[in-house]
Amino acid sequence: MRMLNPVHPGPFLRSEIIEAYNLSVTEAAKVLAVSRQSLSSLLNAKADLSGELALRFEKAFGVDRTPPTPTSCPSTTYARRRWVLYLVAILMGSLF
Repeated sequence: MRMLNPVHPGPFLRSEIIEAYNLSVTEAAKVLAVSRQSLSSLLNAKADLSGELALRFEKAFGVDRTPPTPTSCPSTTYARRRWVLYLVAILMGSLF
């Protein structure tokens, strides 16, 4: 079944990664080696998440390629971040 109005990953990435790591958009853009403008557009849901940028998020913030389990996550916040990144990676097709 096709989604009629899919959720944009930008707000998830902003709240679960950028804000969780206390990074500004400028600092996160430097870590990801992208322009501040392009990252800001993504986080504000004005641009799509490319496969390349999804892989950069994965490398920079350590997305594991296995689904998180309660025993592999020492805290609830960490577990939530891993789930969001895992789901974004699946949606972008970088895992399978």
